[in-house]
Amino acid sequence: GAEIYVNNVFVAGACEDNLKASKASAFKQALEILQKHCYSIKQNPYRDTIKIEKSNNQLICGIVKTQTSIDDKKLDASNKGYKMMKMMGWSGGGLGSQQQGREDPVRQVFTYFYLLKNDRTGLGNEVSNLDRNYCGQLMRNYRDSDDIRELQFEPTFTKEERALLHEFAQRYGHRSSSYGQHGMRRLIVSKKICTDAILQEILIYKNTRYMDHYFIQVPETKYNLFPDFSNKLSL
Repeated sequence: GAEIYVNNVFVAGACEDNLKASKASAFKQALEILQKHCYSIKQNPYRDTIKIEKSNNQLICGIVKTQTSIDDKKLDASNKGYKMMKMMGWSGGGLGSQQQGREDPVRQVFTYFYLLKNDRTGLGNEVSNLDRNYCGQLMRNYRDSDDIRELQFEPTFTKEERALLHEFAQRYGHRSSSYGQHGMRRLIVSKKICTDAILQEILIYKNTRYMDHYFIQVPETKYNLFPDFSNKLSL
C-alpha cells in the first residue's frame, strides 16, 4: 500500500495490486482532498520564455511563445480554411506550381529582441566569450527587472560559460538548472517567487504578467469570492 502525508499529517492512502498503482491511487485521492482546502498553482506549459543564444559572437535575446491553438495536424474538412481553399479550386497537397509547399500548418512563433542593459552604459551584444563581469551584469539586470519569465540559454554557450551563468544566477537569488545531452545542453534560469506573491498578483491585482505565467484554482470555500478561479486544475 501507499500513504501520503503533508507536514506529518495523513492525507490519503491506497492499497492496490502493486506499489505503482497504490501510489497513483493515493496521489489522486490526496490531490482531490487538498484541492478542496488549499490553493492550487500550476505553471502555464505554454508560457513565454526568454531565449538567449550566441551567434557570430553576438548575444541575441528574444521571447518565444508557441500558440496552443495551432496543432501539428494537417487541415481537414472541418477546418474553415480548408473549405475556403477547396472553393478556390485547391484539390489537396502542398501549394505552388509543383505542390512544393508544406501541407501541415506552421506553428506560429512570436519573437522580439531586446538587450539587457547596464544602468550607465549599454551592456551590448558583441561577445566572443562571456566573462565574470558580463555574466554578473546579466543576472543583476534580470533580478532588478519585473520580468518573471525564465531565461533559456541555448546550447551555443560553452560548458565554462554555463558554469559562470550558474554561479551568478545563484549569487543573485535565482534558480538554475541544466538539461540535455552533450552538445544540446541548455541552462534554465528563473526567479524565486513565493506562492503568496503569486496569489496576490493574480487574485487581487489581476496582474496579466502573472496570469499568463500561472494557472490558479482556489479552494472550494473561496469559490464565491473568486468564481473565475474555481475551474479544477489537473496537476
